[in-house]
Amino acid sequence: MLRSSAFMETQLNLPHLSTAPTWCDQACNQLATCLESKVVKVFMSALAGAVVALAAAMAFSWTVTILPVVLIAGAATGTAANLVYEWWNPSNTVEGFQELEEVANVFERVPRVLQAVRAVDNFIRSNPIRLQQSYDYHNFHHELTIITEQVRNRPDLSSVWEAFLNRIEGTAVHHPDGRAITLHVGMERERLAGRNIEVITDRLDPASPHFERDCAQLFGIEDECFAGNTTANPQWLREQWQNPQNQVHLARRGDTQEILGYVWVREVQDAEGHPVLHIPSVGRKAEACSLGVASRIFQQVFAQPLNRFNYVYLEVRESNRDAIVLYDRLGFRQATVYPGYYTYPLENALVMTRPSVII
Repeated sequence: MLRSSAFMETQLNLPHLSTAPTWCDQACNQLATCLESKVVKVFMSALAGAVVALAAAMAFSWTVTILPVVLIAGAATGTAANLVYEWWNPSNTVEGFQELEEVANVFERVPRVLQAVRAVDNFIRSNPIRLQQSYDYHNFHHELTIITEQVRNRPDLSSVWEAFLNRIEGTAVHHPDGRAITLHVGMERERLAGRNIEVITDRLDPASPHFERDCAQLFGIEDECFAGNTTANPQWLREQWQNPQNQVHLARRGDTQEILGYVWVREVQDAEGHPVLHIPSVGRKAEACSLGVASRIFQQVFAQPLNRFNYVYLEVRESNRDAIVLYDRLGFRQATVYPGYYTYPLENALVMTRPSVII
């Protein structure tokens, strides 16, 4: 039971989250995204061509009557020059993905696969790829997996899909805050090859000789999931995770011990001094989708004795519908809204609570 909404507002101002971006930060991000769009590039090329044509007309004292023709010709020349440059320069060219067309043709009567193909095509054709939300990267991997699960049973398409996965491996993906990560589809290739990835659960152990290695993997997942929304440095996180009042529950690959996801929980008190359990962050590698990672970890979290806590709570972007559906399935319910909690982009947080024990 939520004891006090005032407590929630106080506790939500956590040190590991950044403050809201200034208007200047947001304007610069929007401007950068705008300038990278193909429409703007073509428009600017046409404008430059028209300006050059106007300058030439003034230099040669051409009559006013032919000025509109000169401006149109200049704009057309500038546009053509831009399109030729895009075609000639491989680094700026968005290639046509014949593989996606082949998959779409085969599954033209399967609406969900066609939807996934369109989503993947729209994502990968962006130049450069800029995420509107960090979780868009996870959504992209989910759509990839939907296609892979269908294609793996079609020997005639397996090599086609493998070629597509090889082509997009290593593509740069830019988070809303401007930071870039590298797209990896190794697990997708494993799915295509029919390999089953076993998921096991574990706990982060500060006394383990592998503690630093595990922390490094967790930092990588944090960056992938929360780019621009955390100001926590590695040393601060290490100190938190070494504190007995904090627990980090992990999901690993059974074969390689690679960390696929985690749930960080910590003991705090509400305004009345009652113990509650806070979940500061939940993270999963994007390419580890559809493996049941989050469900497995939460099962471990709620399998331990929690009777002494009044309730459990967490925060989630109000636009992150997939995460909200997951939390709802786990027994969480919306308690309040915290305005402007997230940055890049600026967005409210839904505060969701759950009884510590569900009977």
